[in-house]
Amino acid sequence: MKKDEPLFDIPFLQRFSAKRIFLPLCVTFTAGVLFGSAVVSWIEASGVSSELPLHISGASVLTSDFFSSFSTILLNALTSLLILFLLGVTAFGAVGVPLCLFLKGVVVGIGVLSFLINDSAMGLIRSALGYLPTASALGLLHLFLGSRAFEFSKSLAKAGFSSSNESLDFYRYLKDFLTLLCFAVAISLVGSLLALLSAVLF
Repeated sequence: MKKDEPLFDIPFLQRFSAKRIFLPLCVTFTAGVLFGSAVVSWIEASGVSSELPLHISGASVLTSDFFSSFSTILLNALTSLLILFLLGVTAFGAVGVPLCLFLKGVVVGIGVLSFLINDSAMGLIRSALGYLPTASALGLLHLFLGSRAFEFSKSLAKAGFSSSNESLDFYRYLKDFLTLLCFAVAISLVGSLLALLSAVLF
């Protein structure tokens, strides 16, 4: 993106994936996944109930109840996406957005490793079918919104909350957020179907 190029004149996807922002946030998210995996290992070594990590991560939705799975996946996604959006409209998004993505990575890491602890090899199969595709897609969605929120927050801080600064287009930011919410609904729908299939087959 050129320095003087308006943010909203570039293609939709590029608005969410500027390398100077997207790649560091990817590293932050990945670090969270690794940390979450370490947390599960510690919980297992401490003798704490192995069901606890599954409930924390939302991965316990792998049941034959479609509507329960769908509502749980969607609620988890909407909550974290809304937090990212709200961080974007503050001047503290430069700190809050990476922290939120790190914590989201922790949740994903907890979910993935919890399957292995609870069901061993079968848990790996259930995770690969019923949890990982949904978690990966939603994780990418969070990274897209995180990049967008980070950029908007930085612009907001530079503008000093000045209403006369026309480079800040809150309406477009809100529109992008709503667009990603639509993707989240679609991903949750597919994810709940995969969770149902996983529960039936395994």
